[in-house]
Amino acid sequence: MQCKKCDNQFSVDRAMLGYTTCLDCGEQDATQVRLGWTVVPLPKQGYTRITNVEELKHLNQKSLATG
Repeated sequence: MQCKKCDNQFSVDRAMLGYTTCLDCGEQDATQVRLGWTVVPLPKQGYTRITNVEELKHLNQKSLATG
C-alpha cells in the first residue's frame, strides 16, 4: 500500500485496519489534531477533554450570572 501523503510504502496490515497513511504521516496528523485539545476540570465530574473553543467559553457561567 502507498501512503496518500508521502507515497511511501506501508504494511498491508495497516491498510486493513483502515489507515491510508504511513506511520510517520499518521503521527504528524495525530499530533496536529491533539494541539487543538485542552483538558479542564469540571465541578463534581473530574477532568474533561474539550476540542471546541466555544464549549470552553460556555463552561464558566458564573461570570454571566450576576445579580
